[in-house]
Amino acid sequence: MTNGAHNGGMNQDIASPKERIDVILADVCRRHGVSLRKLRAKSRVPFLVSARSEAVVRLKDELGLTFGHIAELLRRDHH
Repeated sequence: MTNGAHNGGMNQDIASPKERIDVILADVCRRHGVSLRKLRAKSRVPFLVSARSEAVVRLKDELGLTFGHIAELLRRDHH
């Protein structure tokens, strides 16, 4: 799968890193029917865990972010 597969073909050479993060998080939220606030909440209900898992994988695979950076974005504790 190419980097543009999930974001509607957005040219990632043009978008800033923050814009690319925002696009991925917005897409994950839309696909799972949750708000960014809920995605970042402490709740561990299965549908939120699933959405967070997708966000982590995409941020890691598509942008090469570290787990520590992803944890900060999602307001999670990473040890």
